Amino acid sequence: MANIQAYTLSETIDIIVVLVIVVLIPFAVFVASNVVVPFLDERAYLKMEIKRSTNENEADYYKKRLKILYLQHIPFIGLFIKK
Repeated sequence: MANIQAYTLSETIDIIVVLVIVVLIPFAVFVASNVVVPFLDERAYLKMEIKRSTNENEADYYKKRLKILYLQHIPFIGLFIKK
């Protein structure tokens, strides 16, 4: 029969903490580099275009694109955006 090693509570907590760190840090880096940074770049671009727009139609177009960007990346934010 196989010898099963029993861990103490502190050893179990240490193992769980290490596993969480090993999994969460790469996941956080992945999310930041592939989701958050492109979202912030696109948002900054659209806000800049809104400020640079020369007429109301152009500004409305970029505001609509910004609204769509928010709705695509942050679904619950649609509750706070005026229709």
